[in-house]
Amino acid sequence: MTGLAPGGKRQKTGTGKSKSATAPLRVVALLCLCVLVCLAPPSRAAVRAADTRPTGKAAETVACGLLSDGLRNSRVEIDLRAACLPREALGRVFAQVMNGTPELFYVDSRLSYTYDAAGDVLSVTPAYRMAGEELEAARRFWHDTLDQVMASLHEAQTARHAASGGGIPAWSEADTVLFLHEYLAQTYDYDTAGGNFDAFSLFRDGVGVCQAYALAFMALGRAAGLEVDMVTSREMDHAWNHVRVGDAWYHVDVTRDDPIREPGTASVVRHTRLLRSDAGMEAEGYTAFSCGDGHICADGRYETAEGDAWFSGVDTPLTCLPTGWFRAGEDADSGLWIPCAFPPAGGTSALPCAACAACARCAGGMPGDMDGDGRLSPADLLWLDICPLPQGAAGRAALRERILRDCGR
Repeated sequence: MTGLAPGGKRQKTGTGKSKSATAPLRVVALLCLCVLVCLAPPSRAAVRAADTRPTGKAAETVACGLLSDGLRNSRVEIDLRAACLPREALGRVFAQVMNGTPELFYVDSRLSYTYDAAGDVLSVTPAYRMAGEELEAARRFWHDTLDQVMASLHEAQTARHAASGGGIPAWSEADTVLFLHEYLAQTYDYDTAGGNFDAFSLFRDGVGVCQAYALAFMALGRAAGLEVDMVTSREMDHAWNHVRVGDAWYHVDVTRDDPIREPGTASVVRHTRLLRSDAGMEAEGYTAFSCGDGHICADGRYETAEGDAWFSGVDTPLTCLPTGWFRAGEDADSGLWIPCAFPPAGGTSALPCAACAACARCAGGMPGDMDGDGRLSPADLLWLDICPLPQGAAGRAALRERILRDCGR
């Protein structure tokens, strides 16, 4: 299936072969060029006599804000004195900022810093991979990519809104999650060379490791209005996402739902790590994972037959059509589609197929009633550019003319 965003989409194929459980996850490294400032400094007790300076988690929160602001503005040196951050916490804070801010793709993993006699960080000096015109061009590409995907998402939402009602479910946050999952899995490939760790490199080169997939899903999800964070497991050397749908948090691992590409094989996109609970991920072999914000994923509604688990066993690409989600049949060239939807009971009133004029919906004497509402209407035009017609372009044009005529246009 072609990608969901306009322009330059890749046709994905795969065998169902999983990524290695030891896919590389870059751990932010600190190049410790530490300068000890010790010219008659006051004692830590004296400095904090009033006990008004941040400590513990509060210090890390202040440091995250200062560091994030400095990196966004490409500052040569970032002052962290106000945070009173112990130097042993700097690596954790830097990782939290980088893993939670996809747009900082131009920041290198190296970092030098200075600290005082009490061991608190005074300033950091980041390393940048891009600057000047190169960075401006990269940012334009970044925003253009997000805008293209959001435009495609909005188009899908608008089409669903026009078709909703009469058993067709309205668009939901779960639909948005699935849309972004399909876009990433169908458009990009796993970087077997292990060189691309950020979302920008994934968008630019078409390949990336788990960290790049997770940052890309985060960037797109936030652009779409979702709450998204990164989940990591040092034991697994792996990264993926937490996403909020309604009042509950769920796991999404696009990387392992997107098998390594094998040329010449049928397209495979799994959905077994989509909207999963903690228990559901543990059942898939995930261990020792954590999220900086400490989300608990307890809702298993998308994992049970009684819930909304229609997609969990689907290992083919899904496409978003006006009346719901559909997946290609075993013979993709036949043009046959198998309906899927949110919720399972909806989205099956219209079934596009290669024998449009002879299908169950149209055989009743109404060819062109593509949305199955018993009449010809402008909504039926939504299907014409999607449903494969055996009559070809001429048949498509004739059917369009018939629909318009019967609609009084």
